Amino acid sequence: GDVIERMADVDYVVFDKTGTLTVPDPAGLDLADLPPDRLIIAARLAMASRHPLARALGAAVQAQNGALSPLANVTEVTGQGVEALYEETLVRLGSPAFCQVEMGPEPLGQAVSHLAFRFGEQAWCLRMTQTLRIDAVKTVADLKAMGLEVMILSGDHQEAVRPVAEQLAIKTWQ
Repeated sequence: GDVIERMADVDYVVFDKTGTLTVPDPAGLDLADLPPDRLIIAARLAMASRHPLARALGAAVQAQNGALSPLANVTEVTGQGVEALYEETLVRLGSPAFCQVEMGPEPLGQAVSHLAFRFGEQAWCLRMTQTLRIDAVKTVADLKAMGLEVMILSGDHQEAVRPVAEQLAIKTWQ
């Protein structure tokens, strides 16, 4: 009851983007540049992550290849990604900075998130276009109608967050 009473004092609602306002759609993954054997390793590494983009990668690859087992001894680096040793080679999955991958130019007006994969000295940047959840527009509009300030706080880069904020008419985002 105390929580419900304190809700009357709420002035701001802050959303994450990926998996909250948007749907991480495996069909939106751009996996064409990743060799099939490396894709399997990336998916096995992704299975040890709780991040929605990693989960989408794991699901997409398993849908094509059947059940996979997660890599052993995976370490999560908070806010960056996951890493492990695979046959004495360091493998990483996470942010482009964590995987030391350069991002190419972005398609204008699309919410694009990046999931990078590094296998030793080789690295790839996987793009995922994201669509809004079916109820995101109504939810944000309803919260604003209640007089609440709505914001987005995301771990994604600006070019991935901006289109979502614009589609939802959210002025404050980072």
